[in-house]
Amino acid sequence: MADPILAERKRRRQQLSDMYEAVKTLGPRLSLAQLVEVNIQREEMSDRMTLLDSTGPQFFTPYKGPVSAPEIYTLQDYVALDEDAYHNARELAWFLRQYFLQCQGALHYTTSPPGVSYSDLGDFGSGDLAEYTFGSAWEVTAAWHALHSGAPHSVLLMRCEMPDGDALFHGEIKTAIRVMHGQLRRSSTRPHLVAPVLLFSAIGQHHVRIIEAYHDGKKLIVRTTPLIDMRKRDEERLIGLTRWCLGGPSSKSTT
Repeated sequence: MADPILAERKRRRQQLSDMYEAVKTLGPRLSLAQLVEVNIQREEMSDRMTLLDSTGPQFFTPYKGPVSAPEIYTLQDYVALDEDAYHNARELAWFLRQYFLQCQGALHYTTSPPGVSYSDLGDFGSGDLAEYTFGSAWEVTAAWHALHSGAPHSVLLMRCEMPDGDALFHGEIKTAIRVMHGQLRRSSTRPHLVAPVLLFSAIGQHHVRIIEAYHDGKKLIVRTTPLIDMRKRDEERLIGLTRWCLGGPSSKSTT
């Protein structure tokens, strides 16, 4: 007799594959009508990334231990604006990666360990998490997986060649789908049916948004914050983003 959990995981992977193929037929900027057409439901999420509330991420929790900003000399120069949107996104994503990692390296692992660990992108088994088509390029630049053995949660940082705007970018959706599909294929996550993704997306003229995505068995739920203005260095905002990057899974069930 077939294992019902394995059968359900296979069914969800097929739904994600079908959704991915449908997204490939659309343009780089996805309207609400297009999202509905391919069975994706977009919801709003709070940008209050320093507190856990009902409008924030559901499957992730912020790191609650002390977090110190990196020494000023290690990240002294904040990224400068350029006319090219992808250059700006690339520079902001690089800065955020360095900031998150340096904060992570300074945590008190004995008393307050983070909920995630920095990971090689190949560990996700999701193929190439990048496309370089001129005018609509995107690339995942860093990834973290949950420290708890078998947890299917993933945290990703990416950059997108997209001017500022509210529409979702095709690379954001493709990234979420690819990573979920890969996580649901791994034997180590076998009891789980939901593989949540928390995505930090650097776009446009120094803006970032946070996206929580998960497949509920019927459709892809994509919860997004408003664009967060990063044109000026704001340590309180950066620490808040770092807490969400390093916190790890919440208590919400994924089975």
